[in-house]
Amino acid sequence: MIALGAITESLPAQSQASLPPSPLQVDRPDYTAVCIEGSGIPCRYRFTLVASYENETADTLYLDRCTPRNHGPMYGIEAVDDTADAAYDPAWGCVGGVSPIVIAPHTTRVDTLRIEGPNQFDGHTHAPMGKLEGAFRLLYDVGSCRPGRTTCQLRSVPQRSGTFRVHAVGSVTTGQLPQPRCAVRGPHSWLASRPSPLDSTIVDVGGRLVKICYSRPSLHGRSVDSLVPRGRAWRVGANEPTTLTLSATLRVGGAVLVPGRYVILAVPDTAEWRLVFNTTPDTEATKMFNSLEEIAIGLGRVERNTEWTEQFTIGTASVGTSLLLEWGYWRIRVPLDTVPS
Repeated sequence: MIALGAITESLPAQSQASLPPSPLQVDRPDYTAVCIEGSGIPCRYRFTLVASYENETADTLYLDRCTPRNHGPMYGIEAVDDTADAAYDPAWGCVGGVSPIVIAPHTTRVDTLRIEGPNQFDGHTHAPMGKLEGAFRLLYDVGSCRPGRTTCQLRSVPQRSGTFRVHAVGSVTTGQLPQPRCAVRGPHSWLASRPSPLDSTIVDVGGRLVKICYSRPSLHGRSVDSLVPRGRAWRVGANEPTTLTLSATLRVGGAVLVPGRYVILAVPDTAEWRLVFNTTPDTEATKMFNSLEEIAIGLGRVERNTEWTEQFTIGTASVGTSLLLEWGYWRIRVPLDTVPS
């Protein structure tokens, strides 16, 4: 869940806001979440929800966001049945507290939210956790000023939408593709609280599995160029080595790779990134970097993304023919192709 209590920006002091009982609305009672990545149980699902928050008070209200470049607010998704968490609840890689979104008195804020999940995984098996179908609510933490102060110290009050239902469709056949584990550095209990969470992307390329295990650092006001200098090798994430696992021979960025697991390093440049694929006999994440053997080099094309990506993300094109590495306004497109047998 999200928390806005840490917001301490200096804003003009106002009178205490009287929050309306149910100002948060969603556009539909039912949504269909479609499998956008992977096959079988590792499917990643997405649906689009339009949320509106009506400020019926005479006071200015505030919604937190990750960075000033983020157009939408931070939010939570909770399951109505509290026996299980919602698989769609985001794992925010930021604490907010910078340039909150302002909702002026007697106005309505409307946001289109792209909801995806699952976002939580078992640290040992990497099996997805949480509910993908059933009844859910959208959650905003709405900030208002504490009264009697010369500057505004925000306090937050959770606001929940009415109940909506989600039905997941797509490939849900078990046992169709193998599910390689992601190596984890440190205790598994650390995964939920560390700044750069563990994540994975699974792509089905004509029945051939590609799985990327990586960590997702956030910019927090820094530039990508300062964190990933041109001409210097980068681990393509944080914490553990970023690994690529193939179930069959594929061409990745032009490099032909046989089935197996590879550690990826990237060397950024202006027009292209070199992707260095390495093997290692070690299975422990802390030892992998000490035993790398370079196998092949691929290329990824540098593009400019139209939307800001605060947290480093490895995804896929809609047709599954490319891996997309996105951070800030960077997008690196790495083609995926089958190899005739």
